[in-house]
Amino acid sequence: MHALELKIPPPVVALVNAGAMWGISLFAPLLEMPTFIRVTAVVTIALAGFGIGLAGIIAFRRARTTANPMKPETTSALVCSGI
Repeated sequence: MHALELKIPPPVVALVNAGAMWGISLFAPLLEMPTFIRVTAVVTIALAGFGIGLAGIIAFRRARTTANPMKPETTSALVCSGI
């Protein structure tokens, strides 16, 4: 294992990525779109992400193992199918 492999929780990685995206948006040119298209795109992407995450959790529950990446020692099965 690498030194930082289990030290940084996934939500912290997501926050760092969100901050980087926000910082980049300050320097990138604006893309003007109608509000309806923007909201539709955001809702579609959010629902797809939620569905993928939920499918993963369901696969872990069916295998009766943990979905916590910070505690790999608590796993009881290797999930090789599903999403």
